Amino acid sequence: MANAARVRSAEMRATTDELTLLPNRRAVERVVDGWRGGPGTLLLVDLDHFKQVNDSHGHAAGDAVLRHVARVFKRALREEDIVARIGGEEFALWLPHTPLTPAEAVAERVRASVGESQVPWAGVELSVTCSVGVSCFPDIVKDAKNLFASADSALYQAKSRGRNQVVVASGSH
Repeated sequence: MANAARVRSAEMRATTDELTLLPNRRAVERVVDGWRGGPGTLLLVDLDHFKQVNDSHGHAAGDAVLRHVARVFKRALREEDIVARIGGEEFALWLPHTPLTPAEAVAERVRASVGESQVPWAGVELSVTCSVGVSCFPDIVKDAKNLFASADSALYQAKSRGRNQVVVASGSH
């Protein structure tokens, strides 16, 4: 019994982001890569100019912003959706059973919600914007294992086009 509890605890630590208590990259990749349940959409979200928050207000402020944004994402999504912090200021939002058109509306809602929210910190209101890359199985990619690469490419385009926007991946991967 004690061994089983230790194994569960180790698995939890291996698949959970310590700061936000969200699933981590490993956890969400397992779900997305193995997806076979019909349409599903992956949103990759990166906070724009996040380094400026840390540089101007300190890492504790940056941590507060990350926890706040995680809550914004959770409120914007359905219970069945997955919000994961996959590194630094980057998040993955997995929308199972969601084709591209409604997912685009979710991506825009998420982007707007982040930009409109503020985090009180040491007498100031901190705010950030985000860029979102969207990819969908099977509308854009024919193999769910390619969703991360496809959404990442779209995210890169969103950032290179000026940030604070949603870009949908193109073509079949």
